Amino acid sequence: MRSKGGEDADEDAEDDLKKCGLEIFEALLEGQSKGSGIYERILSVIHLDVLQVMACAGAGKEEEDDDDDEEGGEGGAEEGEEDDKEEEDEGLGDVQTEALVLMQMLCDYKPELKAIIDYPPEIKELLGKDVVSVEVVWNGELQRRFFPIPEMCHDLAGASKDNFVEGVDRDSQETKLQGLMTESQVLHIEIAHQQTLKDIGIAKLFSRQNQEKATWIGFSFACLINFMLVWGFHYEG
Repeated sequence: MRSKGGEDADEDAEDDLKKCGLEIFEALLEGQSKGSGIYERILSVIHLDVLQVMACAGAGKEEEDDDDDEEGGEGGAEEGEEDDKEEEDEGLGDVQTEALVLMQMLCDYKPELKAIIDYPPEIKELLGKDVVSVEVVWNGELQRRFFPIPEMCHDLAGASKDNFVEGVDRDSQETKLQGLMTESQVLHIEIAHQQTLKDIGIAKLFSRQNQEKATWIGFSFACLINFMLVWGFHYEG
């Protein structure tokens, strides 16, 4: 994990290897509960400082770029803006994401590890936003599972999420499962449609948020018209 190739190294192949190693660790810890010998064995051999370096890769880069832009003048500022746009488009790297997930799993098993790990502010913002957890009951025990949110899920509108939470039938385990499978197909179609609109370049105009706003604006106008009709109504006896 800590080694780096030389000048002729293939960075993509190196990142794929590191990502595979991190995923193996996560797979070994999957389904393990408190007091697990596997957790203890991994904690005894893995170096948290290496994981922290991998998870925080690129953090603090923006401040250095800002300083370089100020020294470089207008030309440096334009280059800095282009670099910022590229970083925004790329987002978290695969290795960085998997390292964050593994560190969250280890900290959840052993909370005292949080005291010795210091995340930069930009990394702290990602925890609970891009790397989240879900609680599941496994073998009669409540466990937390951490995972990165897929990039496509950011195209899911808040109204769709609320509709899913309010609309799924929770009377039994079977109805919950059926509701999940049915609604997941609808949500996937919505996400795919939104991504198609993004490719065309009209996603901001035809979005679920704008649809919700148009609905409320139409409702407000309808209420106003009805109020005006009632206000101007005259009864002729």
